[in-house]
Amino acid sequence: MANSKSQMLTLPTQSDYSTDKPALSLHYSWDQADYKGFSQYLSQIDWQALISHNLTADALWSSFTNVLQTGIDMYVPTCHVDSCLSSEVKTQNYIKKYPKHIRQAMSRKRCLWHAHRQWLADIAVLEKYRNARRNCHQLINEYEARKEAAVVNSGNLGKFYRFVNKRQTFLIICFCRCCR
Repeated sequence: MANSKSQMLTLPTQSDYSTDKPALSLHYSWDQADYKGFSQYLSQIDWQALISHNLTADALWSSFTNVLQTGIDMYVPTCHVDSCLSSEVKTQNYIKKYPKHIRQAMSRKRCLWHAHRQWLADIAVLEKYRNARRNCHQLINEYEARKEAAVVNSGNLGKFYRFVNKRQTFLIICFCRCCR
């Protein structure tokens, strides 16, 4: 790059940050989106014209993402979340929620892990940790199996497909590993 020496890096200073307003980030509420309206919007786009007017891959990609972003802005509700709280919101949404007896077993396992890290030479603590780990894995596997059986036995096809689609990435990875 010939002109890379003329580029400048500017770093924010203390005065650039306002202490009056918290930094808000935009989050989409996908579960409340109007998917029918979004689908109708996309069906009304003249995709042939979009492809023929954008001759380069970059121009086509830019136009395509603009169309999608416009549809998302029209049909997906948004909310502003405090950036300090956003990590808490993400954590609460993505941590698996287990029943109390499993959470207690996981807590016991963590406690034994810390004890083992503190007394590395104590074989009894290591053995207790290994037993707690096995117990935790067994409880989680039994819970997941009961949950899967409940979905299959419910007879609700929509519930079954939602359950399968949540695990689709895992299934694709397993399939790729088995085919090698």
